[in-house]
Amino acid sequence: MCFCTKEGKLHNERNFPFVVSANWHCNGVLERRMVKLSVIICVYNTDSDMLEQCLKSVRGGLTDTEIIVVDDGSAVSYAQLAQSFGAKYVRTENCGTLHARLLGVSLAQGQYVAFVDADDEVSFCYHSGLCAVAERENADIVLGDWAFLTPKTAYMCQNDSTIKETFVTSDCLQRYFQHAGQEHSWYVLWNKVFRRTLLQQACQQVQMHPIGRQVFAEDVLITFFAFLYASRVANVHLGYYFYRLHASQQTNVNSFERFSAHVSQSAFVFDVMRSELEKLPQNDILLDKLDEWKNFSARSLYSSGKGAGFHDVKQFVQRAFGLQEVKKATFSDDKAYRRHMLLPQNTAEIDGVLQQLCLKKQEAEIFAQGVYSRKTVLAISDILHLPFRLCDKHSAKVVLPREKYSAWQKILHGSFAFFVATALFPKGSRLRRLLKQKL
Repeated sequence: MCFCTKEGKLHNERNFPFVVSANWHCNGVLERRMVKLSVIICVYNTDSDMLEQCLKSVRGGLTDTEIIVVDDGSAVSYAQLAQSFGAKYVRTENCGTLHARLLGVSLAQGQYVAFVDADDEVSFCYHSGLCAVAERENADIVLGDWAFLTPKTAYMCQNDSTIKETFVTSDCLQRYFQHAGQEHSWYVLWNKVFRRTLLQQACQQVQMHPIGRQVFAEDVLITFFAFLYASRVANVHLGYYFYRLHASQQTNVNSFERFSAHVSQSAFVFDVMRSELEKLPQNDILLDKLDEWKNFSARSLYSSGKGAGFHDVKQFVQRAFGLQEVKKATFSDDKAYRRHMLLPQNTAEIDGVLQQLCLKKQEAEIFAQGVYSRKTVLAISDILHLPFRLCDKHSAKVVLPREKYSAWQKILHGSFAFFVATALFPKGSRLRRLLKQKL
């Protein structure tokens, strides 16, 4: 619960000051209206065009949604842009991504909560599919499909278990640790919806620890507690979260200061997880998986720092993680990302037609010309229960655009090309980052 102060600011339970935009009515206590979904977008000096595309994609969804933009003390204000999409805008002092996320959760009113990074986008049906499965399966957390987005293409990683499998499980924490850090889709916030009451409980537990200005690995801190308290977890294959690769990403390590913060903050998160797991009965397997994850993370950070040309990286990582030895990342560490499947270059065009059909909620006989189109039509029919049916071209009332793919992109994203790029360009190197961003 948040209250107005005499100065016109608000404070949450941790006495954390922030101000709200004019479209968020406040009369002593923030006005609360139950909606299906709250989408939290944390922003810090993000390119305005990227944020606009992000807001446009979220607002174009099919679910009753409130959008909360939490500005972590950016140099410019995004209030006008946020309000143009009907979003609630909250500006805070710069205290790091974790505090911004916690603030957003404390203000959320939806039955479910999702996070979208300010430089990313989502399919029009993405969050509606997540919420539909959450209700159907009575799930506390639902994971969705995701794809990397570059200026040239969008592609998903076929080896990722959240993409290639379909599951509903009560073994929530066991599934969370199953891949020991090698599949980031389990640990990030952005490809999920959470039951709000569960997420608020998780965030309360996060705040029981001495968190500082956490910018790196804050996703892991929140998702760990969410999976710890979850009773049921599921996934769904409808639409995509588009994770944009670009030069100004916060996760890019372009200075030793950022690298050292990444290392120390990651080590802190592992200490928190260990302290909580040690309280659980029969925790041997989970602790072993945590150690495996910790070593994997140390290898990855060491290789990234070395590839970036920083000095004394190995000793620094060893001290921070409390390890006797840290080795460089191996080829098998990237196994979840080896097999790429390209999405159509005209995905937006195809989705635009389907979005209009969904909004009409009328029966539609559709001719789909490609794997992506057929998969999406069938998923909309099955998950959202809309009267869509695939048929041949002659009897179809709606003909979707033919899917377009670049032959050159197919070569670049093949397994052989991935193997060559991994061998030639070390993890963390500038050339490797450029390749990921440009291809």
